[in-house]
Amino acid sequence: VPVAQKIVEVIGAVKRPLKYELKGEEGIVELIKYAGGLSASAYKKVIQIERFSDNKQILLDINLADLIDAHTL
Repeated sequence: VPVAQKIVEVIGAVKRPLKYELKGEEGIVELIKYAGGLSASAYKKVIQIERFSDNKQILLDINLADLIDAHTL
Protein backbone atom coordinates (compact mmCIF):
# COMPACT_ATOMS: atom_id res chain seq x y z
CA VAL A 1 0.00 0.00 0.00
CA PRO A 2 1.56 3.32 -1.03
CA VAL A 3 1.95 6.15 1.46
CA ALA A 4 -0.68 8.88 1.23
CA GLN A 5 0.71 12.00 -0.45
CA LYS A 6 -1.75 14.88 -0.40
CA ILE A 7 -3.94 14.75 2.72
CA VAL A 8 -6.36 17.63 3.23
CA GLU A 9 -8.91 18.34 5.92
CA VAL A 10 -12.31 19.84 5.19
CA ILE A 11 -14.05 21.69 8.00
CA GLY A 12 -17.00 24.00 7.94
CA ALA A 13 -20.26 23.90 6.00
CA VAL A 14 -19.91 20.55 4.23
CA LYS A 15 -21.92 17.40 4.85
CA ARG A 16 -18.94 15.18 5.81
CA PRO A 17 -16.11 17.22 7.34
CA LEU A 18 -13.16 14.81 7.42
CA LYS A 19 -9.62 14.29 6.13
CA TYR A 20 -9.35 13.19 2.50
CA GLU A 21 -6.56 12.16 0.16
CA LEU A 22 -6.41 13.93 -3.18
CA LYS A 23 -4.70 12.18 -6.08
CA GLY A 24 -3.17 13.52 -9.27
CA GLU A 25 -4.82 16.70 -10.45
CA GLU A 26 -7.77 16.55 -8.03
CA GLY A 27 -8.54 19.84 -6.35
CA ILE A 28 -11.11 21.84 -4.43
CA VAL A 29 -14.14 20.90 -6.55
CA GLU A 30 -13.45 17.16 -6.14
CA LEU A 31 -12.77 17.70 -2.44
CA ILE A 32 -16.19 19.29 -1.95
CA LYS A 33 -17.78 16.33 -3.79
CA TYR A 34 -15.94 13.84 -1.54
CA ALA A 35 -17.20 15.78 1.48
CA GLY A 36 -20.78 15.18 0.33
CA GLY A 37 -21.25 18.68 -1.04
CA LEU A 38 -21.99 21.90 0.74
CA SER A 39 -24.53 22.04 3.54
CA ALA A 40 -27.78 23.94 3.02
CA SER A 41 -26.52 26.78 5.24
CA ALA A 42 -23.15 27.15 3.44
CA TYR A 43 -22.10 30.55 2.13
CA LYS A 44 -21.56 29.61 -1.48
CA LYS A 45 -19.93 32.72 -2.89
CA VAL A 46 -16.50 32.55 -1.25
CA ILE A 47 -14.66 29.72 0.46
CA GLN A 48 -11.53 30.09 2.54
CA ILE A 49 -8.48 27.88 2.09
CA GLU A 50 -5.90 27.62 4.85
CA ARG A 51 -2.44 26.42 3.84
CA PHE A 52 0.81 26.02 5.67
CA SER A 53 4.09 26.69 3.88
CA ASP A 54 7.50 27.08 5.52
CA ASN A 55 5.82 27.08 8.95
CA LYS A 56 3.62 30.03 7.92
CA GLN A 57 -0.16 30.10 7.71
CA ILE A 58 -1.59 31.37 4.42
CA LEU A 59 -5.30 32.21 4.06
CA LEU A 60 -6.82 32.34 0.58
CA ASP A 61 -10.32 33.51 -0.27
CA ILE A 62 -11.60 31.67 -3.37
CA ASN A 63 -14.67 32.58 -5.41
CA LEU A 64 -16.45 29.22 -5.51
CA ALA A 65 -18.72 30.07 -8.46
CA ASP A 66 -15.72 31.03 -10.62
CA LEU A 67 -13.89 27.89 -9.60
CA ILE A 68 -16.82 25.65 -10.51
CA ASP A 69 -17.30 27.47 -13.83
CA ALA A 70 -13.62 27.03 -14.68
CA HIS A 71 -13.76 23.36 -13.71
CA THR A 72 -16.71 22.58 -16.00
CA LEU A 73 -15.16 24.15 -19.12
